[in-house]
Amino acid sequence: MQAQTETTISGRVTESGSNSGIPFVNVRFKGTYIGAVTDFEGNYVLKSTSPTDSVFVSSIGYKSKAKAVKKGKTQVINFQLNSQAMNLNTIEV
Repeated sequence: MQAQTETTISGRVTESGSNSGIPFVNVRFKGTYIGAVTDFEGNYVLKSTSPTDSVFVSSIGYKSKAKAVKKGKTQVINFQLNSQAMNLNTIEV
């Protein structure tokens, strides 16, 4: 029986332009429920023995991004997110 190799990804999610960390960003292996949330400085660590081929980040107010993953390796993957204009509909009563 072959031992499964763990894939470990760590990194930082920052705001494009200001380079400040973004807290509470969802980070997960694309197409799975295996994920983590960034801390107050935008740092995260994600580990799995069954990762997919990419890691996906998303947060309200920012454009989502995905980057390729090398399975079975320890790697650092940083993201810079661009803010996204949000259209809030108004309701008049």
